[in-house]
Amino acid sequence: SLITSTYDNYLITVENVITGSGNVHLEMHVSTDNGSSYETSAGDYRKISFNGRQSTSNDGIETRYGTNEDDIRITGNHSNNGNDAALKIDATILCFTLNSSSYKKFLVHSVFGQTDDPPIFMYENAAHLYDGSQSAVNNIRIQASSGTLASGKIKLFGLA
Repeated sequence: SLITSTYDNYLITVENVITGSGNVHLEMHVSTDNGSSYETSAGDYRKISFNGRQSTSNDGIETRYGTNEDDIRITGNHSNNGNDAALKIDATILCFTLNSSSYKKFLVHSVFGQTDDPPIFMYENAAHLYDGSQSAVNNIRIQASSGTLASGKIKLFGLA
């Protein structure tokens, strides 16, 4: 794993990601055993999120709260298939206190096109909390909720 005790905080960038199949969301899971298993049970995560939606007929803002989550949703509760080249998934994820015994916190900001035709332009802003364990987080997995990622880049930066 590239997540070590060298840094407590990390920045992840998701750039121009397209999922391999349609109608899926992009999600993240953490591991405390260097990737042998990932936290995917209901109640491992909590969230506070809001998003803005721009469409030709129904603009709006939504808020969501959850205390019994099984993942960190990069695209919130919205599906995405990258059907518009200009609206691939782009995101930044700030990861705080990964080596601490306190709660691990994540700020997720993402923009993407939802699967409608024409695509709805979405902005997701969320705070997530991993409280499934007080052990250090030493591995993170980003994946489509089903299928694969067809293209794009995911980068990890340690923050001094």
